[in-house]
Amino acid sequence: MKPTKQIILSTSITATSAWVVNRCITYTGALATAGDNVLGISAYEASAGDVAAVDLRGIAVVEAGAAIAVGQEVMTAAQGVVIPLTGTVKPVGNALDAATAVGDLVRVALKG
Repeated sequence: MKPTKQIILSTSITATSAWVVNRCITYTGALATAGDNVLGISAYEASAGDVAAVDLRGIAVVEAGAAIAVGQEVMTAAQGVVIPLTGTVKPVGNALDAATAVGDLVRVALKG
């Protein structure tokens, strides 16, 4: 079954780098890298300079960069994917689905 999102708040910002759909976006409008503080999740692909939507609150669909267990807190990794939380970085949210492989799409309950 394909995961679906339930977004209760989104906003539009200017992309400062190319975005891939279902990836973490920073407050500056860039595709997130490992451990970045995340504004939200890209609602669709965008090119640098585009004004595009970011999902901020609710349940978002995010691409996994590693295996993830249901309920596990996740953080951003390279290229804006999510991985299990390590260290003291701010979590993106909690996984509502398990990811068994890189590239799996999982629902994440976003934390603000």
